[in-house]
Amino acid sequence: MKKKYYTTYGRCDNCGRTDILYFYDIDYIIKKICIECIPKKNEDRNNKFQNTLTITGYLTLKLYDQFGHIKDVREVANLVVTAGKNYTASWLAASSQTDYFMKYLAIGTGTTAPVSGNTALESEIGTRVVGTITSSANIWQNEGTFGPGNGTGALTEAGLFSASTGGTMLARQTFTVINKGASDSLKITWQITIG
Repeated sequence: MKKKYYTTYGRCDNCGRTDILYFYDIDYIIKKICIECIPKKNEDRNNKFQNTLTITGYLTLKLYDQFGHIKDVREVANLVVTAGKNYTASWLAASSQTDYFMKYLAIGTGTTAPVSGNTALESEIGTRVVGTITSSANIWQNEGTFGPGNGTGALTEAGLFSASTGGTMLARQTFTVINKGASDSLKITWQITIG
């Protein structure tokens, strides 16, 4: 967006008063604005950008055999669902917190692509894992491992939850199949970026 400033005398397009005006040439749209209205316009523009807050996620899955060798890896962006966004707002508004935010990781065999209205995995298997929560700058991370015998099968989805069963789901993602054998371990690193 390119701006050029010129001055003249006339009626302000914003407040209507007659004064010395500054011509704004923004993408070929010219506005005549007085000195009193320039800060208001800049404040509105700054507030628009400052109030835009996004929550995005990224998921890394690593499958290890019984000897600790990597067998398979997936790296995918995830969908933060509506219920998860609503839960986040409520969690932030609470007067105190009794536990970590979204500490449970879940896996499943569902293949339907995630949508914002999802509230659970399509076909959850195994026992949810409590991950290790860390943060750095604007990135929150939950990392946990599904050990041998937990969640054995053809895995195609994962989710972040507020409870060991039921609860609220923050995010869900599907991925190409990872075949977790009975002696394999699956490490999930889930990062949520707020910005």
